[in-house]
This record gives sequence, C-alpha cells and structure tokens, in this order.
Amino acid sequence: MENRADIRKSILNESSYWIEKLNIDLYDALIIYQEKNHLSKGELASYLGISKGRLSQILNSGNSNFNTSTLVAILLKLGKYPHIEFIDQATFLEKEEASKNSFARMQITVTNNFVSANLAVGRPKMVRLGNTQIEMDKTTSIHAFSHVRKAQ
Repeated sequence: MENRADIRKSILNESSYWIEKLNIDLYDALIIYQEKNHLSKGELASYLGISKGRLSQILNSGNSNFNTSTLVAILLKLGKYPHIEFIDQATFLEKEEASKNSFARMQITVTNNFVSANLAVGRPKMVRLGNTQIEMDKTTSIHAFSHVRKAQ
C-alpha cells in the first residue's frame, strides 16, 4: 500500500495534473476579466482574438489546448504575465513537505458574480465553501470556484 507522499508524487508526475491546473488558472483569469470589465462572451472573444465558439469551448469544457504563443498573447490581453518556473521534482516535494507545517493560507477573489477560492491549510480545519463543508487535514489543498448568477 502506497503512503500519501508516494500517492502525491504519483499525481504530480502525471502531465494531466499540470494541464488541468493550467486550464483552471486560465478559466479563472478569463471569468474574472470578463466580469471585471462587464463584457459579454462575444466581446471577450473578440478582444482576445478568438471565436465565440472557441471561448465557449474553453469555459464550458475546460479544453484550452493552446500553443504557447497563443496562450501568452491571451494572458497579456488579460493583464497577466505568465510565470512559469521549472523546478527539480525533489526540490518541489521538499518545499511542499516544508509548507505542510505552516498556517492556513487562503486567497479569495470576488469580482461581481464570481468567487474564486484557493485554500491550503497547514493544520486540521473545517472549511465551508458555499453549501459545502469540507474537513481538511494538514496535507489537503483545494481549489474551488463558483459563478453565481444575479437574480433577474
């Protein structure tokens, strides 16, 4: 039976983990920019230089699958700088292990109707996101987002 560290390392060694993280980060940046600037999907797509259908594909399925130059161009239009760091796997795991004993860290972004929460805790804690209550232990990290529509 594998221990938690082995399972975590196995997950981190999957390219799908890192691709999904990039997709989530891009989704968050697109929605936050759209809400902050009061843009329709069509206006946002036009601003980014992509079709409305392509934008819907990204937002609805999480399938961004861009080449690097297109991704960088979109991020710059969103007012973001790409920050990519290539770190040795052993160093990454050491830093992650060292951070387990730290205090809880939470980043919440609220823009109009969009709430994005990125939470990592360093000790047991009960957390409530919307109607969901999560018991988190010292190795748990979650990323959650919620798009709330205004009542008509």
